[in-house]
Amino acid sequence: MLRLSGLHLDGFPLAALAAYGLLRVLEERGIEAGLAFEAPRARPVALLDVRMRERDLLDHLVAHVFSLDLGARGVPAGGGKIPSLSTLWKEEKLPRNPFTQAYLAPLPPRGRSKGPRLVTTPFDTTKGQQGFLKALATVVKQLREDRDRTREAFRKVLCEDVRLLPGDRLFGEVPRLGWHPSQFRRTADQARIANKERPIETIRLNPAALLLAWEAIPYFPFVPSAREPLPLGFAREGGRYRLFLPTPGTPVGPRMLRALVALAPGLGGRTPDLGVWTSLRIGSKSSKDDYPCFLEAEPVVPLGAGRPPRTPSGGRNPEGFA
Repeated sequence: MLRLSGLHLDGFPLAALAAYGLLRVLEERGIEAGLAFEAPRARPVALLDVRMRERDLLDHLVAHVFSLDLGARGVPAGGGKIPSLSTLWKEEKLPRNPFTQAYLAPLPPRGRSKGPRLVTTPFDTTKGQQGFLKALATVVKQLREDRDRTREAFRKVLCEDVRLLPGDRLFGEVPRLGWHPSQFRRTADQARIANKERPIETIRLNPAALLLAWEAIPYFPFVPSAREPLPLGFAREGGRYRLFLPTPGTPVGPRMLRALVALAPGLGGRTPDLGVWTSLRIGSKSSKDDYPCFLEAEPVVPLGAGRPPRTPSGGRNPEGFA
């Protein structure tokens, strides 16, 4: 059993997603493994039940970076401008697979609309000149620049933290995705001011962690619905998305993890050896609103259980952050 001390509560929700993605990568590479969490209902830390040493695991992850098929994940070949998800869908250029089925879902036409509307995955926290697939393709490009640096990046994720703290020079500027509360930005104007800071003086998300979390997205496909579709593992709360993250205390394989993700919104506090953590997504793609970002994770606990621990925000705090 490998204790992945870098995938801990302080990094949630990104750290939990990276742990899920790691399990899916190993499944894709034909390696049998199970995922569990130490202290799953208190301060979870990921555990990997696999018959290999840490250095062998790092070898597999580096090999995955250089062998993954970006086209199957929706990124067009050719290296040119990467269109938005909605453009690719309308032009019928998105392959049908577990990735793209989790990226977006069509809605029936409404009012004078001539065609279906689209709902994109809550994991798409980009807007403006950014782009979801563009950000993820940039992550892969950065990881393919230097094998030794990429190996160290994965080691940091598994053994230290999913974040690159101020002063860490492993990477400079990296794509900003709101998969951790430290990435919160209020408005486009404030984001432009923040972008003038030197990257190493800010908290950034390790590209290796972002890639592993990307690999977890197929666990959260949209459920077909005549109304507004909702991905598995999510609920709606006052017009906002709420993400649910199961942390099993005993090792589970990919199939059981998929089931736990689907059932997580209704499982909190019911099973002694299973934690369920939840993270609210604030912001929206409106130019006048805050950038979409997932807040610190809190456990779903039975009523009367007291105030639980939660993910430290670790960055620019919106009002109400601890």
